Amino acid sequence: MAGITSNLPSSLHKKQVFAGNCAIAIALGLSRFDFGIVARLMQHDDWISITGIGELAGLNVAGYVIGCIHHSRERSHKNLCKLLFLALLLIFSLWLELVDWPFPVRLLIRFINGWSAAHLVCGIPALALRGISKHQARRYTAFLVSGAGIGSLIGAISIGWIADNSPTFAWIVISACATLLAIPVAWLLVESSRVRGERKSTTLQPGAAEQRVRVKYQNFKLAGLASGYSLIGAGMVPVILYGPLIAT
Repeated sequence: MAGITSNLPSSLHKKQVFAGNCAIAIALGLSRFDFGIVARLMQHDDWISITGIGELAGLNVAGYVIGCIHHSRERSHKNLCKLLFLALLLIFSLWLELVDWPFPVRLLIRFINGWSAAHLVCGIPALALRGISKHQARRYTAFLVSGAGIGSLIGAISIGWIADNSPTFAWIVISACATLLAIPVAWLLVESSRVRGERKSTTLQPGAAEQRVRVKYQNFKLAGLASGYSLIGAGMVPVILYGPLIAT
């Protein structure tokens, strides 16, 4: 894949990174961070209780963790693209949120939402940064990650201008923003799926003892990073969810 994508034009790189930025904006900004704002409106209209907000957030985080684990076990580039197309259906789960469902149904929707968001966050950056040189990678990566803040800002401002204290309209606003942002993401996935050849499996050949030790060490480091990010995510949940309630 590296040989095919090393000479991609700069304009295509920018389109890729913009699409990746949109994916992060959907998965983190609109879907997760802005949930705290909508949850306040839902609680105000008696859709859910304060305790229910925490339960929905907890199951969403559980879906996110399971999605990360699921994504890490996939090795085929072709299958990864299909999985990301499926994860992009996250926007449909957002549209479902605008209905005042029974609480168990809403729990299921939030779980699916977290699972889908995890796949987008794990898989899209590699596709968005494909073929970008090392000296440009830092700048493009910074813009890519900023999608979380940009998405949450877009959603929060849009809800403040349009929703007018209605949870139904708030979900419509978030879903409409996510649908628009999903267009460049779908383009990125189509372009990536056209790349010939699948990513080689990381299975080691018999007798490669040193290489096995190296892989085990890398897996140990990845496990440590995953644990750290899990703790960071858990610490962010109360602030994101209950901050709007305290502010109002």
